[in-house]
Amino acid sequence: MSFIETRGNDGIKPKEVEFSYAILNPMASYGGLYVPKELPQLGLDFIKEHINKNYKELAFDILKAFKDKLLKAIPVKINGEIEYINAYVVGIKDFKDLDKFTAVLKSGKKFFEMRTSLNDLNNFLKT
Repeated sequence: MSFIETRGNDGIKPKEVEFSYAILNPMASYGGLYVPKELPQLGLDFIKEHINKNYKELAFDILKAFKDKLLKAIPVKINGEIEYINAYVVGIKDFKDLDKFTAVLKSGKKFFEMRTSLNDLNNFLKT
Protein backbone atom coordinates (compact mmCIF):
# COMPACT_ATOMS: atom_id res chain seq x y z
CA MET A 1 0.00 0.00 0.00
CA SER A 2 1.51 3.32 -1.05
CA PHE A 3 1.28 6.57 0.90
CA ILE A 4 1.56 10.11 -0.49
CA GLU A 5 2.19 13.53 1.02
CA THR A 6 -0.65 15.87 1.97
CA ARG A 7 1.09 19.22 1.35
CA GLY A 8 3.25 18.84 -1.73
CA ASN A 9 6.92 17.93 -1.88
CA ASP A 10 9.94 19.93 -0.75
CA GLY A 11 12.44 17.99 -2.87
CA ILE A 12 14.01 16.48 0.26
CA LYS A 13 11.50 13.92 1.50
CA PRO A 14 10.05 11.22 -0.78
CA LYS A 15 6.77 12.03 -2.56
CA GLU A 16 5.48 8.46 -2.24
CA VAL A 17 6.44 5.85 0.36
CA GLU A 18 5.49 2.37 1.48
CA PHE A 19 3.57 1.56 4.67
CA SER A 20 6.57 1.00 6.96
CA TYR A 21 8.21 4.28 5.97
CA ALA A 22 4.99 6.22 6.64
CA ILE A 23 4.67 4.58 10.07
CA LEU A 24 8.28 5.21 11.07
CA ASN A 25 8.47 8.70 9.49
CA PRO A 26 4.94 10.15 9.61
CA MET A 27 5.99 13.78 9.00
CA ALA A 28 6.12 14.61 5.30
CA SER A 29 7.20 17.82 3.54
CA TYR A 30 6.06 21.20 4.85
CA GLY A 31 4.64 19.70 8.06
CA GLY A 32 2.22 17.44 6.17
CA LEU A 33 1.53 13.77 6.75
CA TYR A 34 1.59 10.63 4.64
CA VAL A 35 -1.86 9.29 3.77
CA PRO A 36 -2.95 6.22 1.76
CA LYS A 37 -2.73 6.85 -1.98
CA GLU A 38 -5.93 4.91 -2.55
CA LEU A 39 -8.83 4.38 -0.20
CA PRO A 40 -11.46 1.65 -0.40
CA GLN A 41 -14.63 2.68 -2.23
CA LEU A 42 -17.33 2.71 0.42
CA GLY A 43 -20.29 3.74 -1.74
CA LEU A 44 -23.67 5.29 -1.10
CA ASP A 45 -25.03 2.24 0.75
CA PHE A 46 -22.19 2.50 3.26
CA ILE A 47 -22.99 6.17 3.86
CA LYS A 48 -26.71 5.42 4.31
CA GLU A 49 -25.96 2.61 6.79
CA HIS A 50 -23.64 4.80 8.85
CA ILE A 51 -25.40 8.16 8.85
CA ASN A 52 -26.45 7.77 12.50
CA LYS A 53 -23.61 5.60 13.80
CA ASN A 54 -21.12 6.86 16.33
CA TYR A 55 -17.46 7.53 15.55
CA LYS A 56 -16.29 4.20 17.00
CA GLU A 57 -18.69 2.17 14.82
CA LEU A 58 -17.81 4.20 11.73
CA ALA A 59 -14.05 3.87 12.31
CA PHE A 60 -14.34 0.12 12.82
CA ASP A 61 -16.26 -0.37 9.57
CA ILE A 62 -13.80 1.80 7.66
CA LEU A 63 -10.94 -0.33 9.03
CA LYS A 64 -12.74 -3.45 7.84
CA ALA A 65 -12.82 -1.95 4.33
CA PHE A 66 -9.02 -2.30 4.23
CA LYS A 67 -9.39 -6.08 4.52
CA ASP A 68 -7.49 -7.96 1.82
CA LYS A 69 -5.30 -4.95 0.99
CA LEU A 70 -1.61 -5.77 0.56
CA LEU A 71 0.61 -3.88 2.97
CA LYS A 72 4.30 -3.89 2.07
CA ALA A 73 7.25 -3.94 4.47
CA ILE A 74 5.31 -4.10 7.74
CA PRO A 75 7.62 -4.10 10.76
CA VAL A 76 6.83 -7.08 13.04
CA LYS A 77 8.73 -8.73 15.87
CA ILE A 78 9.67 -12.33 15.18
CA ASN A 79 11.73 -14.09 17.87
CA GLY A 80 12.55 -10.72 19.42
CA GLU A 81 13.89 -9.22 16.18
CA ILE A 82 12.11 -6.73 13.94
CA GLU A 83 11.58 -8.12 10.44
CA TYR A 84 9.76 -6.57 7.51
CA ILE A 85 7.07 -8.61 5.83
CA ASN A 86 4.50 -8.15 3.09
CA ALA A 87 1.07 -9.15 4.33
CA TYR A 88 -2.63 -8.88 3.68
CA VAL A 89 -5.03 -7.53 6.29
CA VAL A 90 -7.45 -10.39 6.81
CA GLY A 91 -9.34 -9.14 9.83
CA ILE A 92 -9.76 -6.78 12.75
CA LYS A 93 -10.43 -8.15 16.23
CA ASP A 94 -10.49 -7.12 19.88
CA PHE A 95 -11.87 -3.73 18.85
CA LYS A 96 -12.61 -1.93 22.11
CA ASP A 97 -12.06 1.61 20.91
CA LEU A 98 -9.88 3.63 18.54
CA ASP A 99 -6.90 3.16 20.83
CA LYS A 100 -7.10 -0.61 21.18
CA PHE A 101 -7.58 -3.14 18.41
CA THR A 102 -5.72 -5.95 16.70
CA ALA A 103 -5.14 -6.22 12.96
CA VAL A 104 -4.83 -9.82 11.75
CA LEU A 105 -2.29 -10.15 8.93
CA LYS A 106 -1.47 -13.05 6.62
CA SER A 107 1.90 -13.46 4.93
CA GLY A 108 2.19 -16.64 2.90
CA LYS A 109 0.89 -19.37 5.21
CA LYS A 110 1.72 -17.45 8.41
CA PHE A 111 -0.65 -15.27 10.37
CA PHE A 112 0.41 -12.33 12.52
CA GLU A 113 -1.51 -10.17 14.94
CA MET A 114 -0.59 -6.53 15.14
CA ARG A 115 -1.88 -4.69 18.21
CA THR A 116 -2.42 -1.10 17.18
CA SER A 117 -4.42 2.08 17.47
CA LEU A 118 -5.42 4.95 15.27
CA ASN A 119 -3.88 7.52 17.59
CA ASP A 120 -0.56 5.86 18.42
CA LEU A 121 0.93 4.24 15.35
CA ASN A 122 4.12 3.41 17.25
CA ASN A 123 2.25 0.41 18.68
CA PHE A 124 2.96 -1.36 15.37
CA LEU A 125 6.51 -1.88 16.60
CA LYS A 126 5.50 -3.33 19.98
CA THR A 127 3.69 -6.43 18.70
